[in-house]
Amino acid sequence: MRGVSSRLGYVLAVVAMVAAACTLPSPTGSYVPDDPVDTPIVPPFVNPSDDSLPLSEYQITVNIELTDTGFEPATIYIPEGRGIQLVLRNRGTTEHHYRVAGLVPTHLTWLATAEYNLSQLQDRPEDISEAEHLLHHLIAFVPFRDESPFGVQPLGTEVHGYAGPRDREIMRFIAVNTGTFPVEDVLHPEITGRVVVFAP
Repeated sequence: MRGVSSRLGYVLAVVAMVAAACTLPSPTGSYVPDDPVDTPIVPPFVNPSDDSLPLSEYQITVNIELTDTGFEPATIYIPEGRGIQLVLRNRGTTEHHYRVAGLVPTHLTWLATAEYNLSQLQDRPEDISEAEHLLHHLIAFVPFRDESPFGVQPLGTEVHGYAGPRDREIMRFIAVNTGTFPVEDVLHPEITGRVVVFAP
């Protein structure tokens, strides 16, 4: 039991150090003082035709702020067939969702929660340091997303993420159909946006 307690203490210390090192200041005029849960994203995409080939050079990161008055930016443009990393930062006072209706994604994954990562922690191979081992388990993407605190369950068939106040969501996917797709906040129907997928 003592070994588990010390390992958990070490995991929490590493998480605290990563969060502290990656804290970003909030935009001017925002009442949120910082973004304490922002973390670096390490694992690359994989090629859809060969799961062993990294496609990190083809990855595009799109940042969106979720606020109590709307999405910023309200419209985003992404290329068809490229790896997209969608980072949602909630600057509002309540849970906000970002659901893209009609967009067909492949390789859709969400950044795993800390609770899930800790539940998957396995014994460390001898040739890997404990810090590297913990970071490997703490930064992982999974093909599912838990039900939100307000009871909304994102499906694995559509681009749909959510975040609570001062939290963030990170999704990865590849869009396979072009067009203009409406975006909605399922808890706040007055908040809308658009995703335009174009052929590169």
